[in-house]
Amino acid sequence: MERNAVYRLVRLATLALFTSLSSQGLAYEAQSRWTTTATDGTVGSTGAVGVPVTVTWSFAPDGTAIPAETFGTVPSNLINFLDAGWGIGPGGGDYASRPWFPIFQQSFDRISALSGVTYVYEPSDTGSSFSNAANRRGILGVRGDVRLGGKSYGAGSTTLASNYYPDYGEMMINTDQSAFFLNSANGSRRFRNTIMHESLHGLGLAHVEASVAGFLLEPILSASFDGPQLDDVLGLQRLYGDFYEKSGGNDVVAKATPLGLVSALQPRLIGTQGGSTFIGAGQTDFVSIDDVSDNDFFSLTLQETLDVTLKLSPQGTSYQVGPQGGTQTTFDSRTLSDLSLALFAPDGSAVLDFANAAGLGAEESIVRRLDAGTYYARVAGAQSNVQLYQFAVTASALPPRSLLWAGSMSSEWDVLLTANFTADGAPATFRAADDVRFDDASSVRAVTLTADVAPDSIVVDSAGEYRFVGAGGMIAGTLLVTGGGTFELANAGNSYGGDTLVAAGVLKITGDANAMVTPITVASGATLVMNAADAGDMASLIGVEAGAVMQVGELGTQSQVLPDSPTGITIDGLMRILDAETILHVSGSGAMVVEREEAQFRDNPLFGGEVVVQSGAVAQLATADGLGSVQGRTVVEEGGSAAIVADMTLAEPFSLSGDGNGAGAIRVDENLTVDFQGDLSLDGPLVLLAIEGGATVHVLGAVEDALVDSRLTLDVAAGAELTLDGDISVGQQMQKTGAGAAIVAGTAAFSGDVDVNAGELSLLGSGALMGSLRVAAGAALTVQGVQWLTETTRLTGSGEVRGDLAVPGILAPGDGLGVLAFTDNLALTSASRLQIEVSRLGTEVVADRVDVTGAVSLSGALELAFADDFSPALGESFSIVSASMITGAFTDLLLPQLPTDFAWHIAYSSNNVTLSVGAPVQFDPADFNSDGSVDGGDLAIWTSAYGVSGAAPLLGDGDGNETVDGADFLIWQRDAGATPTAAGIVVPEPASRLLTLSAAVIIVRSRRRRWLAAPRGSALEFS
Repeated sequence: MERNAVYRLVRLATLALFTSLSSQGLAYEAQSRWTTTATDGTVGSTGAVGVPVTVTWSFAPDGTAIPAETFGTVPSNLINFLDAGWGIGPGGGDYASRPWFPIFQQSFDRISALSGVTYVYEPSDTGSSFSNAANRRGILGVRGDVRLGGKSYGAGSTTLASNYYPDYGEMMINTDQSAFFLNSANGSRRFRNTIMHESLHGLGLAHVEASVAGFLLEPILSASFDGPQLDDVLGLQRLYGDFYEKSGGNDVVAKATPLGLVSALQPRLIGTQGGSTFIGAGQTDFVSIDDVSDNDFFSLTLQETLDVTLKLSPQGTSYQVGPQGGTQTTFDSRTLSDLSLALFAPDGSAVLDFANAAGLGAEESIVRRLDAGTYYARVAGAQSNVQLYQFAVTASALPPRSLLWAGSMSSEWDVLLTANFTADGAPATFRAADDVRFDDASSVRAVTLTADVAPDSIVVDSAGEYRFVGAGGMIAGTLLVTGGGTFELANAGNSYGGDTLVAAGVLKITGDANAMVTPITVASGATLVMNAADAGDMASLIGVEAGAVMQVGELGTQSQVLPDSPTGITIDGLMRILDAETILHVSGSGAMVVEREEAQFRDNPLFGGEVVVQSGAVAQLATADGLGSVQGRTVVEEGGSAAIVADMTLAEPFSLSGDGNGAGAIRVDENLTVDFQGDLSLDGPLVLLAIEGGATVHVLGAVEDALVDSRLTLDVAAGAELTLDGDISVGQQMQKTGAGAAIVAGTAAFSGDVDVNAGELSLLGSGALMGSLRVAAGAALTVQGVQWLTETTRLTGSGEVRGDLAVPGILAPGDGLGVLAFTDNLALTSASRLQIEVSRLGTEVVADRVDVTGAVSLSGALELAFADDFSPALGESFSIVSASMITGAFTDLLLPQLPTDFAWHIAYSSNNVTLSVGAPVQFDPADFNSDGSVDGGDLAIWTSAYGVSGAAPLLGDGDGNETVDGADFLIWQRDAGATPTAAGIVVPEPASRLLTLSAAVIIVRSRRRRWLAAPRGSALEFS
């Protein structure tokens, strides 16, 4: 028994550095090889080289007799050693589940990947003693060809492991070296390098020494690399061939290694590694000729005629190396065998070309034009040695031709198969880099791409329609669409990178556009229709020039036809949006028009053009720059809507028309905070702003009625608040709906009506109301600051008015019959007109009323009307004003005429004004408060009004000269204590404006109301 290859423990200080030298010498040491294995049986003699082999390996159970260091045997203890160091895992007899098993598997797999050796784990081992006897060889299911055991090498031994040469490849590991082997750095590189080193001995390789470069088979361990290095690979492939020698090898044409399809865009290379002595842990691309008897065949396939270059290059470098204990010399691994290259025809036998002129260590090459087909290349060596090499196949396209589509044989556009084109009038097949043209000369307009095509250019020059379909795509070239017709890309895989120009007509993209990267330009007068089945990953830049159109989607088709994240879309012309789409990364100064469905806009900061939302469409704004910069406005046409769906501050100006089909020309989603810094122009007869619940919205720009006749509705939902901070003008009507709050904080000009239908409207700025002002039941109006109401304002409704208010115009409480409440103070001026309706509800008399929480100052006219054919009965009364304090009195009374035996009585108290129907009584001019008696109350009225000019009798003017003076006091003094006499006494004709009554009857109809003035001399009484 011969033991070899003792691998010794080293200190870190002895680790080698690597470099490359040049010259010639002796390298790897190949001693012997496997000739018989359990899997292959006999695999050649000891002198045979380049023959692949399958070697099984197994673990000898602990207790197996293995050779001792001196003489005799010792029991193996490898399994116990490994379990103690790495753990037992699930235990049991299956060592493959042990935590340490991958260290061995990875080591044997690495050698298998670099050579013609295939290591296979054998889980069985009967424990028979280590022996090189024929009856102890590996047997499938019994034991491996290589068996692993462990033992102590004695105290102080630096030996790591030892191994036998073939055909007896047992490995023994020094189990005293636990500290060394348990080092887990770099994936337990020390242990793996030890296993691989010993395995190379077990394959027949001996030690070498290199003074500069580092190799695995050096007798001193290095952990600065991982696994076999260049010299080690040379020895492996010399004995067992390269990886491609397995499974029958590639020594004949029939077993040629396929390189695959070769094209101008797809070269093929093999054997790209091996140019350095250092080999990385993941490198496996090493091919070689192992002997003069070895041939390597490769197949390569062309789909078209190409100019092909085959290049064969020796791989390697030079370095200093020699046998253990011997002399090191310069060794050049590029000059081990003179390589030759042969090219065979598709039949595999005819030699088309041969190259062997360059000499040892030099490249050989063949350059030849080849038609479509599968060809074979053979690599051989002239010396009995191993030679690593690289084999490369490259191709270039033939000069392009100008082809015209004919479709004379079929509708298929393929590569070098069907002559559906013409070149100079003759039938021609297409090949890569040709220029192709489609025009009106052919009647075949639906063109099927059966495979990918790579033209240099495509021109579609047709006034009709062309359509590309099929599984193939355009993978190279440019595209020009002209002629005024329509060209549709309905196929997939159009990955060509050249420019696309739509010069005239229409380009429709309806197929799968994910692969598209071509820059697309749409010229003036032309149209691009994007209606792709899927364009999520499309990376094309799209430019739409002034006068050009980009249409997004088509009627009745799918949504989301644009890229998920466009590289960039420049719109200087028009973008028409016809489907539910996300619009982003758009720039330019043109226009975008949302014609239908709902489009979301976001991330368009460089767009400076106009956005138009047409009837039935919605523009959903997801970012503040979604509609572009402030240079372009957004036009929401009647029936369109702009929906704000995120918190933002908008500088965009808006032109608004319509109510968005009830959704709002502008709609702000719930719980958002939104500021409009741009102006809102009211350009339609009806405009609705809809603010959903919980939102807070500020309009900092102006709200301007461009038509001077618009109606604006502020629909603010419960919990929401809308503040108009800028100036506002509304021509016909402004209506507040919804339970939330709207605030007018700027300067306002309301030429028409204001209707607070629900919620709260606050007028906090300055302005004037020229039309009617209605506060509906349950609604509230807050007034603050400068006087808002004018003499033309008519305040009505059954809601609540907050804040001190002067009403110089008409005050008509109630919607029909009702109460208008004032939470603070109310003042009526001399121009005021309090309009009260009275009617009967069952047997009860009901009338409009003003209810003031604070004080009320009365003046002006009281106008009473009967509603619903009301006719009062004697003794009936009703309150028209209530307050915490009432001062003043009405200066004019316009009351309906009563029968001659009835008279109106008006009573003023400190907190109520009441009208009643009673018997006629004589009028006493000193009864200033009309309570039926002349007393201290009348004196108080005279005292408070003393010196007033233009006063009425009810303010203390007893003599009717419109001045409250001492003469009026004398009248009060004369009549003090008087009480009017019973009915029938003629009422004197008053001299003041208060009782200047017209003999004519003035009728104003509203809900069958009758506004009547009492005739002179009638039984009109103030009690």
